[in-house]
Amino acid sequence: MGQVLGALKVQVDVIVSSPLKRALQTAQFVGTELGYEAKVEVSPALSPDADYPAFQQLVARYAGHEGVLVVGHNPSLFQFLGRLVTGNGGANLRLRKGAVARVDLDQHPPQLQWLIDPRMGRQIYASVAKNSRPKTSRK
Repeated sequence: MGQVLGALKVQVDVIVSSPLKRALQTAQFVGTELGYEAKVEVSPALSPDADYPAFQQLVARYAGHEGVLVVGHNPSLFQFLGRLVTGNGGANLRLRKGAVARVDLDQHPPQLQWLIDPRMGRQIYASVAKNSRPKTSRK
């Protein structure tokens, strides 16, 4: 997914991760792919046992940033995103392991811009990488 985000030229100001090792490693790998040089921030609001009010506080804390990447766990993360984009309506977004979603927080309620699961990500990356190769002439 880091390669997909890089190919889509996603800009990230802050990366926030769950304190669990696998999430922190994922955040660091994606950050490396995106050329992110700052330290990955850790938040218990993204841990598997976190609650929605803690997630709301996390969102409010980073509201002034243009691009925030959060790395957490299912099922809590997709439940939080569902509540966020439905104005606490309680809908769930299905996020497979390794999926990424973009949410525009400037809208009220926040608006889901896109959702990419790993299978779709591979297709997107192959398409973008294929189209970005320099063309060579056959003489």
